[in-house]
Amino acid sequence: MRIPNLTTTETLLRNLQKLDKQQLQMQQQASDGQKISLPEDDPTTMSRVLRLETDKREMVQYRRNAGHALDVANASFSALQKMEQLNNRAQEIARLTSSGLNPNAFATYAKEVGQIREEALVRSNSSFNGKYLFGGASENVKPYGEDSAFTGNREELAAASTGVYVAQDTVISAHLQVTSTDDDDFFASFFANLKELEEALTEADGGYKAEDEVIINTGVTRINTVAKDLIKTEDKLVENIGEMSAKVYRIETAKSHDDEWFLQVENRISSEVDADLTETIVKLNQARTAYQAALQTGVDLFSMSLLQYI
Repeated sequence: MRIPNLTTTETLLRNLQKLDKQQLQMQQQASDGQKISLPEDDPTTMSRVLRLETDKREMVQYRRNAGHALDVANASFSALQKMEQLNNRAQEIARLTSSGLNPNAFATYAKEVGQIREEALVRSNSSFNGKYLFGGASENVKPYGEDSAFTGNREELAAASTGVYVAQDTVISAHLQVTSTDDDDFFASFFANLKELEEALTEADGGYKAEDEVIINTGVTRINTVAKDLIKTEDKLVENIGEMSAKVYRIETAKSHDDEWFLQVENRISSEVDADLTETIVKLNQARTAYQAALQTGVDLFSMSLLQYI
């Protein structure tokens, strides 16, 4: 039984169109390196890619948060280390003058302690990118005023959260926790110690100049007392430094995890949408060969004479 010419023609055209579409698809993949250009090319794969792209955008935000938090934590850590140096110098001055054997140095050391107070105030108001580090949630207001007193509402700021998501289900605050009282605050204690040490040195110097042993002894006694207080204050500072060190470690760990996961998501997206050039070229050549064969078959078929059908 002979196949009608119309059916043969339609079948040939459908095959040629299909093969032509395959060629165009392979050429597009070879030119832009993408297996998928439109959602209808592969809806299932495109759905997976869209979910992965959502994960990628979230990971970008986590990485941005972690990077900023790490910068803030490192800046806070550096400021606290500088405060540690100031505290150590204050303790050294207290030790050097606690015996009262070198009374002519009282005035000099009193001036140095005044300079330490000014530097400590600057460090307590350290900022990063225009945001103050030690005011908790109150980043736009100096934490400590010119009188060295805390400027914010301690109870409110101690309860306020400054945490950000640095990974999925992981919230970390890069700021030093604001204490609810001055007694627990290293900065407040340190300022009080420095003020007392400066006044004690000034009193002892006044007694020395007045040749009054009683006043000298009173000043020296105050120096010895503040020397002990400075050691207690140092314990608070060490606790703060330890807290910031732990924050830096946690943020670094989260950021490292974010970086690894981001790379994995990118690789998964690449495996879904990126075309294998070698494989694409092979498929393109196969499509061309099939297309040429189909054309040749059409030529042979329609070149038959009427006698070949009898």
